[in-house]
Amino acid sequence: MQDDFAFILFRTVQKSKGFLSFICFFALFIGFLSFLCNSVSAAETRVVLKDGRVEVGAIYPVKSVIELPNVKPEKERGVQSQKILIIDDNLRTIYVPKNNILDLSPDEVSASLEVFRIHQRVNRVPSEQVAALGAWRTSVPFDEFGRRTIMAGGTPVVQGITEIAPHYIRAEGLNFYLDMRLSPYSIPRTTLSKLIKKQINPKSLDDRLRIYQFYVQAELYEQAQEELTEIIEDFKEEEGTDSQLEVGLTLIRQLAASRLIDELELRQRAGQYYKVHDLLKSFQETGVSTDKVQAIRRMLLQYEEDARRETELLDQLTALHKAIGNEELRLELTPLLTEINRELNHNTIGRFSEYFLAMHDGAVTDEQRLALALSGWLAGSTGADNRLEFAASLYRTRKLIRRFLLEKLPDARATLFESIRGEEAASPERVSLLLRAMKPPQSTPASARETPLYYQITVPSFDGTQITYYVQLPPEYDPNRKYPTVVTLHGERTTAPMQVDWWCGPWSETTDRKGDPVRERYGQATRNGYIVIAPVWAQRGQKYKATARALAAVLYSLRDANRRFAIDTDRVFLSGHSAGGDATWDIALAHPDLWAGIIPICGAATKFAAELKRNAASLAVYAVGGELDGGKLAASREVLDWGMDLSKPYDMTYVQYRGRGSEAFSDELMKIFEWMALRTRNFFPKEERTVYSLRPWDNFFWCVELTGFPQKYMVDPAFWTRGKVPVDRAAKTEFFKVNANSIKIKSNADRAWIFLTPEYLDFQQKIEVLFNSKKISPSNGMITPSLRTLLEDARTRCDRIHPFHAVLDSARPGIVNPDDSQ
Repeated sequence: MQDDFAFILFRTVQKSKGFLSFICFFALFIGFLSFLCNSVSAAETRVVLKDGRVEVGAIYPVKSVIELPNVKPEKERGVQSQKILIIDDNLRTIYVPKNNILDLSPDEVSASLEVFRIHQRVNRVPSEQVAALGAWRTSVPFDEFGRRTIMAGGTPVVQGITEIAPHYIRAEGLNFYLDMRLSPYSIPRTTLSKLIKKQINPKSLDDRLRIYQFYVQAELYEQAQEELTEIIEDFKEEEGTDSQLEVGLTLIRQLAASRLIDELELRQRAGQYYKVHDLLKSFQETGVSTDKVQAIRRMLLQYEEDARRETELLDQLTALHKAIGNEELRLELTPLLTEINRELNHNTIGRFSEYFLAMHDGAVTDEQRLALALSGWLAGSTGADNRLEFAASLYRTRKLIRRFLLEKLPDARATLFESIRGEEAASPERVSLLLRAMKPPQSTPASARETPLYYQITVPSFDGTQITYYVQLPPEYDPNRKYPTVVTLHGERTTAPMQVDWWCGPWSETTDRKGDPVRERYGQATRNGYIVIAPVWAQRGQKYKATARALAAVLYSLRDANRRFAIDTDRVFLSGHSAGGDATWDIALAHPDLWAGIIPICGAATKFAAELKRNAASLAVYAVGGELDGGKLAASREVLDWGMDLSKPYDMTYVQYRGRGSEAFSDELMKIFEWMALRTRNFFPKEERTVYSLRPWDNFFWCVELTGFPQKYMVDPAFWTRGKVPVDRAAKTEFFKVNANSIKIKSNADRAWIFLTPEYLDFQQKIEVLFNSKKISPSNGMITPSLRTLLEDARTRCDRIHPFHAVLDSARPGIVNPDDSQ
């Protein structure tokens, strides 16, 4: 994915001028220090972060993300704080706040790693260093001598591999001074093996075993097994080696089996039930330890038990349904039984927990058991009820709600609302449970056979134009399950479909469970069970301009996707490359309540994003870039430094690849998914928080929608000419949870709609809500949930997991749910 205008700068310090001179000088200085540091083996440290992640590398404290490691801080004057820590693993430099670290300890494994050094005639002349490297292209792969040519801005840069380690490969410039690091996963095993064999004696068993050990340490177990098989063949004539080498082969099988079990567990968590079952059945037990074989067999037995349990449940429900004495009621519930027969699986069987508890309770009648099963299916186990007529009302209510959520005409919605309100089951509490358990109101459309579960969709924008977005659903997609989601934004020279490919992988030909030919993706989003949404937010070649149109392209696409697909709204991540990374910074900081986290890749946090940096307090950030990215990191320095340097730092990680420019960084995908797996949105934070706004359309956060920001605080993106805008000039909104049942909001806006929910406040007790020091809740403090407010919120905001139950208008204090009184 080559996004920015490709460029490469070769300058001496004396010739440097202006902003680019700073970038060039800085890159030269870093390169010189890297050269010095690489001549000394730094001690490796095992760093455990508070979120559970573990990184290993040499560590250095710094006071900025674009500063050099401060080797001798006592000699510096005027140094403020050094609250940022660099973890250098020779592939990446990872910047994290020191206060986000749980433990530091020496790493004993790194000292025994196999490292192969290769002599190349490298260029280390400082005046010929590559000072900045933009988007670059590889003209040819590495040859058998470890050399290749990359093209940058039309300039050929010849590279040679000088170091091969289990976790990084060092490729240095031969005609220019460039020190680039690559992942061993990015280079074919045949190339690596040939290159390493040139550095050893191929007839020495010890030397050949070093290659095998290298692949084991790199966790490239298939390559390790292939290498060991070749070693066994090459040394079969040597006496006494067969048994020793077979031990190594057994070891690699155990490691591969352990990794397979980990993979199966990951796929189970991702909802890929049939994929896991097929892998279990095809598992080869030969040469695998007993404990691993037993683990696999236990998983297979659990599948058999689950299948038996589901079959028995369906038989029981069918018999209970046939026994219903009321013929009219039995016929009404027949489609519901058909639905359960079609959709019962490992994702939905948990809804029957109340039924299973009542199975052997002699005090519960058959009709009551059936009612518990049907109502549990419709509203989840917490919504189960033992009245069959009530279960039928739940079923009718759900059908009406689905029509209401899709209806575009106000008069038709009003008629549907009256029908819903007439149902016994249509209390706000029960409707909330129905919304959470129901499938998306808009059915999943059929997809093309050539591109299964892949869609191109259009949705109207606020200005009458059409927004296009692309969606890839994960394998075995089930609308009854909630899926984590990535919204990914393309760059200037890439497309939305290319973004989907980056996350999900390209299409590959394979066969399904029946042996029929199908196409499938094998990327990390596919593997981890994520939905990927890629809006077309700009024309090709267009930079990010922070406009309402760009914001609408992202948010309207997400809301429309929520109507169609089973998205877990607490686990939606925003990401983008290059200009899409710029947009990621800006949109996320303008609306921090929407995201579980953000992943800007080669994105710059400038203009509005820089001025809204305090909004990052409510965001988890995982930024990725290249050491020679042409100034992207420098442009984001203000936001990253601010968040990392606080005594209570923000949740921020910045990963910088050594010697790399502006590129896609597929090397980082597995780490990104590990990071995302640890995060979820906190939609109802208990702590006080403040958000800032600079544009009139950035006016909704968590439970409040605002209007009437004073013009002096607002900035039109088309007229960003005054440079920096002091943050105290931005509109400020503060949230205070005074006690368990009181909320206070202060804002520069003159009007607010404040939305309330039982997830945040106890509606059974008195509630106090203040806006700009004025009480707007009723004098008696009692707030009644509104069915109309609940349904309209679910229809417009499309978050069926956290629907709001009541609303207060600061312009009409004391009135709850103003629309109900009209």
